[in-house]
Amino acid sequence: MTGPRAVPIVIRSDVDLVVRDGGLGIRGCLRVGTQARSDEGRAVPVALRFGLRSGDEVHTRLNLDGTVLGPLQSRLAAAPPKASVRGSGRAEEIPLYDLTGEHGIDAPHALTGQPDPPRREVEVRIRAWSSEAEYDRDRYEVRGLEERVAAIRAAARSRLLHREPEGWWVPAPVPTWQCVQNLADHPAWRVELSASQGRPEKTFCLGRLGDAQAFCRHLNGGVDGPLLGEVLYADPALVPTGDDLVALASRGATRAAALRLFDPASMSGSLVQAWSAARHGRAIAAEEGRAGAARILAGCLHLADHIEACGHAIGDVGDWALLRERILFEGIGHASRSGCDGAVRAPAGAAR
Repeated sequence: MTGPRAVPIVIRSDVDLVVRDGGLGIRGCLRVGTQARSDEGRAVPVALRFGLRSGDEVHTRLNLDGTVLGPLQSRLAAAPPKASVRGSGRAEEIPLYDLTGEHGIDAPHALTGQPDPPRREVEVRIRAWSSEAEYDRDRYEVRGLEERVAAIRAAARSRLLHREPEGWWVPAPVPTWQCVQNLADHPAWRVELSASQGRPEKTFCLGRLGDAQAFCRHLNGGVDGPLLGEVLYADPALVPTGDDLVALASRGATRAAALRLFDPASMSGSLVQAWSAARHGRAIAAEEGRAGAARILAGCLHLADHIEACGHAIGDVGDWALLRERILFEGIGHASRSGCDGAVRAPAGAAR
């Protein structure tokens, strides 16, 4: 990367404090001044260019030391921010969410454990390259601030980039091919490129367009569905591929197993093991990778058979029908149906 110039930035996030008089836990605003890298020479490599719709704008993804970035502004032609990083010296401000993809809106208070703590117009500010926090220490108490600030500044250094003319670049998802229902249109399903996370049962990694179209054709009863979106350029060395089976086990199987359908007390040991593995799919897939994911998904097929053998239509039990179709499409087979083995609760009582 050419150009060593750093660009000032303020990262904004929530901070939990305690009112010294009475011990009330409140949630205020933390503003951390820091600096981020600048790609003055536009040397950071382009990993991907794509369009989500026919005739749509071109979207770009960069690869910064293994992290995929997209422009903070939704459009390249967006008006430049009011606070100039070149002239006035004033730093722009962005939420921590843009760097991490996580937020603590629903988190309990960090110090008191209180759910949904009240928000107050209280600010804790730390200026760039300073370790001194500015806030009313006589009225409020805050703990663990040094570690929090260090983590925020590390995230800004590694995951944030300034590059003209787009401005700030932040971590952004790699698009995927998704099978989407056409609703009133015919055929019933289409394939489209999407930059947002979709249901894993319907989602294929960027390099699996042919598989996405084949699955769409299967859902349409042998009829091809429309294709929306196109990849204009992709560098295979810079675009993370992901693993569809891991995603399917981590999210799809876990969600389906969480439906209140099964009575483990009256199920055989093998079915209980399959149900337990599906419920803990995220942890198992993270530890064992593709092999663990395949084991989880094979067990899901037995659970689907069990639902049907006990007299319930698989299409009436939430996520199970499409999950089974996708598992079979991925080539994961199973033994012959073995009949009802324990209780399955009525689908009408299913709850997520």
